[in-house]
Amino acid sequence: MSAKDTMQPLWGGAPTAAELDEIIPDKIAIIIDFTIHDAWLNTKALEAGNITKDTPDPVPGVTYWIRDDDGNPLGVGKEGSWFPVYTKVAWEPERMIEESREKLQPQVVAGGTTTALIPGVVTPNFTNAPGMFDDLEISMKVLEKALADGDLPVRTFVQPAYKDATADPVEFAARARAMADKYNGDLFRVHGIKLHPEGTWSAGAVLMLEPFEGTDNIGISAVKPDQMKEVVKAANDQGLDVFAHVEGSGTVRGMIDAILASRVSGNTDERNALHHYQIVHPDDQQRMIDNSIPVNITPIFSVDWAGQDQDFLSMLGDTRTNERVSQYRPLADAGVSVSLAGDYPSAPMSTNSMLYQIYTAVTFKNPLDPENSRKFPNGAEPLDLMQAIEAVTINPAWQLRMEDKLGSLEVGKLADIVILDRNILDLDNPEELLTTKVQATIMDGQFRHRVGL
Repeated sequence: MSAKDTMQPLWGGAPTAAELDEIIPDKIAIIIDFTIHDAWLNTKALEAGNITKDTPDPVPGVTYWIRDDDGNPLGVGKEGSWFPVYTKVAWEPERMIEESREKLQPQVVAGGTTTALIPGVVTPNFTNAPGMFDDLEISMKVLEKALADGDLPVRTFVQPAYKDATADPVEFAARARAMADKYNGDLFRVHGIKLHPEGTWSAGAVLMLEPFEGTDNIGISAVKPDQMKEVVKAANDQGLDVFAHVEGSGTVRGMIDAILASRVSGNTDERNALHHYQIVHPDDQQRMIDNSIPVNITPIFSVDWAGQDQDFLSMLGDTRTNERVSQYRPLADAGVSVSLAGDYPSAPMSTNSMLYQIYTAVTFKNPLDPENSRKFPNGAEPLDLMQAIEAVTINPAWQLRMEDKLGSLEVGKLADIVILDRNILDLDNPEELLTTKVQATIMDGQFRHRVGL
């Protein structure tokens, strides 16, 4: 195994099956890393999933098993290669999806969120299109029941995820359209498609325009740029927007090309968006501005949380890090729609709080350890406070095609209101954002969370 294969920023390494066997030899053990992209399995788990030397890697270089020199899997599954094992031995979708909703939605509401977009319900069938649609149907039934029971505290928009590159884009888009027609309310709906073509940049499982620092490796993408064009056009032809996971500079360029090609084909009303927007070539940054292509940023993914600053510098070098990472202020300055979001469970649930998102976007610091965090990267400019507020209010409403109902306090719009214990426009220091409290979250005219009111 290479150092990069075993790296996990918060844990320092990935235990092999042999090492796990020393602790848990007699029962199945699957330990999921904090990003949920990877997992560590003991021998019993490998045996239960029939993972052997002859098991092919689903997408070599992206979704794969780390192996020894003889090709034997060592128990480290990358980017969901372990999903089929989990599905076989542990997955109970009806129970687990409902339990997750009951646990997580109140936390989201307490952080000041009234509308949540779920860009791909991450289940063990995430990389398997038929199973993904089955789990998505269960998820929508869970939301439907919660609404009927008066127990849906947050508007919940859900996207089917295109990560299975074997799925036919036209058939996939048609099935997504059918679900969007079936579930299309203001309180919960199927909204567009999530395109997830790559892995994570810190594992080198993204497509780059230029090699990682000191290597000849430009990374890899499971859904290639030409296929991204097919997915975007098929979705847009069905009236569905596509939100794409883009971290590598090559994936960013591929999505821009896909959006512009779809526009040329006649889809001029699309609101396709780039999510994460991690590493961007200056030429593509200008294309984003020239063509007003919206983005959704996860601010904590580009600061010094979890050792990311050192990862960026080692994998990109100083120049590329400072010129190409976190370059979303110029988009906002140019009037491009920029929204902010958390990314649980790849980042802690607390970072889904809109106040944490605003803080991170205006300081470029880690909100979980502000005293020891330093602005990163130095070459990028944070949002100003008003831009950040717009990025958690009216901008995401526009990206979700709800700007006529959500995102601002206006007569005729739905009554979604968050009450804070102070006016954040009058703060003397952005550090005060972290001590600002959400006193109430009102969604659809009803209190969904309240403290002291």
